[in-house]
Amino acid sequence: MEAVTYSLRQTVFGILKTLVVRASQNNLDLTYEIESDVPDQLIGDSLRLRQVITNLVGNAIKLTPSKVTRKGHVALGCRLLSLDDQMVTVEFAVTDTGIGIAKDKLTMIFDIWWLIYKTSRLMR
Repeated sequence: MEAVTYSLRQTVFGILKTLVVRASQNNLDLTYEIESDVPDQLIGDSLRLRQVITNLVGNAIKLTPSKVTRKGHVALGCRLLSLDDQMVTVEFAVTDTGIGIAKDKLTMIFDIWWLIYKTSRLMR
Protein backbone atom coordinates (compact mmCIF):
# COMPACT_ATOMS: atom_id res chain seq x y z
CA MET A 1 0.00 0.00 0.00
CA GLU A 2 1.26 3.42 -0.94
CA ALA A 3 1.36 6.33 1.51
CA VAL A 4 1.32 9.72 -0.21
CA THR A 5 -0.25 13.07 0.66
CA TYR A 6 -3.31 13.81 -1.45
CA SER A 7 -6.44 15.96 -1.51
CA LEU A 8 -9.49 13.86 -0.72
CA ARG A 9 -11.89 16.32 -2.37
CA GLN A 10 -9.84 16.62 -5.56
CA THR A 11 -9.45 12.85 -5.72
CA VAL A 12 -13.18 12.19 -5.32
CA PHE A 13 -14.08 14.94 -7.80
CA GLY A 14 -11.63 13.52 -10.35
CA ILE A 15 -13.06 10.02 -9.99
CA LEU A 16 -16.66 11.13 -10.37
CA LYS A 17 -15.80 13.39 -13.30
CA THR A 18 -14.78 10.27 -15.22
CA LEU A 19 -18.07 8.52 -14.36
CA VAL A 20 -20.56 11.34 -14.95
CA VAL A 21 -20.79 10.71 -18.71
CA ARG A 22 -21.77 7.08 -18.17
CA ALA A 23 -24.31 8.15 -15.53
CA SER A 24 -25.79 10.71 -17.90
CA GLN A 25 -26.02 8.14 -20.69
CA ASN A 26 -28.02 5.94 -18.30
CA ASN A 27 -30.32 8.87 -17.41
CA LEU A 28 -28.90 9.03 -13.88
CA ASP A 29 -27.94 11.98 -11.71
CA LEU A 30 -24.54 11.50 -10.05
CA THR A 31 -23.89 13.52 -6.90
CA TYR A 32 -21.49 13.51 -3.99
CA GLU A 33 -21.15 15.08 -0.58
CA ILE A 34 -18.08 15.19 1.63
CA GLU A 35 -19.04 16.52 5.04
CA SER A 36 -17.24 19.73 6.01
CA ASP A 37 -15.47 18.21 9.05
CA VAL A 38 -13.64 15.64 6.89
CA PRO A 39 -10.00 16.79 6.50
CA ASP A 40 -9.00 17.36 2.89
CA GLN A 41 -5.27 16.64 3.04
CA LEU A 42 -4.71 12.97 3.85
CA ILE A 43 -1.82 10.54 3.75
CA GLY A 44 -2.71 7.19 2.27
CA ASP A 45 -3.13 5.13 -0.85
CA SER A 46 -5.08 7.38 -3.21
CA LEU A 47 -4.74 4.86 -6.05
CA ARG A 48 -6.47 2.15 -3.99
CA LEU A 49 -9.14 4.66 -2.98
CA ARG A 50 -9.69 5.50 -6.66
CA GLN A 51 -10.08 1.81 -7.51
CA VAL A 52 -12.59 1.14 -4.76
CA ILE A 53 -14.73 4.22 -5.40
CA THR A 54 -14.63 3.67 -9.17
CA ASN A 55 -15.78 0.07 -8.74
CA LEU A 56 -18.54 0.84 -6.25
CA VAL A 57 -19.94 3.88 -8.04
CA GLY A 58 -19.43 2.28 -11.47
CA ASN A 59 -21.41 -0.78 -10.39
CA ALA A 60 -24.16 1.42 -8.98
CA ILE A 61 -24.37 3.27 -12.31
CA LYS A 62 -24.41 0.03 -14.26
CA LEU A 63 -27.05 -1.63 -12.09
CA THR A 64 -29.36 1.30 -11.35
CA PRO A 65 -32.24 1.46 -13.80
CA SER A 66 -33.96 4.71 -14.65
CA LYS A 67 -37.42 5.21 -16.02
CA VAL A 68 -38.30 7.39 -18.96
CA THR A 69 -40.58 9.43 -16.70
CA ARG A 70 -38.11 9.73 -13.82
CA LYS A 71 -34.33 9.99 -13.60
CA GLY A 72 -32.45 7.58 -11.41
CA HIS A 73 -29.87 8.73 -8.89
CA VAL A 74 -26.46 7.56 -7.64
CA ALA A 75 -24.77 9.38 -4.75
CA LEU A 76 -21.45 9.08 -2.96
CA GLY A 77 -21.21 10.33 0.61
CA CYS A 78 -18.21 10.69 2.87
CA ARG A 79 -18.32 11.37 6.60
CA LEU A 80 -15.81 11.55 9.42
CA LEU A 81 -15.90 8.65 11.88
CA SER A 82 -12.85 9.48 13.99
CA LEU A 83 -9.87 11.80 14.05
CA ASP A 84 -6.77 11.95 16.24
CA ASP A 85 -3.13 12.99 15.83
CA GLN A 86 -2.21 9.82 13.95
CA MET A 87 -5.30 8.58 12.13
CA VAL A 88 -8.38 9.72 10.28
CA THR A 89 -11.21 7.26 9.72
CA VAL A 90 -13.79 8.17 7.11
CA GLU A 91 -16.80 6.27 5.85
CA PHE A 92 -17.81 6.20 2.20
CA ALA A 93 -21.35 5.24 1.28
CA VAL A 94 -22.84 4.73 -2.17
CA THR A 95 -26.61 5.03 -2.42
CA ASP A 96 -28.81 4.69 -5.47
CA THR A 97 -32.38 4.34 -6.60
CA GLY A 98 -31.87 0.73 -7.70
CA ILE A 99 -33.50 -2.29 -6.09
CA GLY A 100 -30.50 -3.04 -3.90
CA ILE A 101 -28.66 -6.26 -3.13
CA ALA A 102 -30.55 -9.20 -1.72
CA LYS A 103 -29.74 -9.69 1.97
CA ASP A 104 -28.60 -13.28 1.40
CA LYS A 105 -25.98 -12.03 -1.12
CA LEU A 106 -24.50 -9.26 1.07
CA THR A 107 -22.36 -11.60 3.15
CA MET A 108 -20.89 -13.25 0.08
CA ILE A 109 -20.03 -9.92 -1.56
CA PHE A 110 -18.41 -8.40 1.50
CA ASP A 111 -16.60 -11.63 2.40
CA ILE A 112 -14.89 -11.40 -1.00
CA TRP A 113 -13.96 -7.72 -0.38
CA TRP A 114 -12.61 -8.59 3.06
CA LEU A 115 -10.52 -11.44 1.65
CA ILE A 116 -9.05 -9.12 -1.00
CA TYR A 117 -8.30 -6.50 1.66
CA LYS A 118 -6.60 -8.99 3.99
CA THR A 119 -4.58 -10.48 1.12
CA SER A 120 -3.37 -7.07 -0.07
CA ARG A 121 -2.29 -6.14 3.48
CA LEU A 122 -0.33 -9.39 3.83
CA MET A 123 1.50 -8.74 0.56
CA ARG A 124 3.02 -5.45 1.77
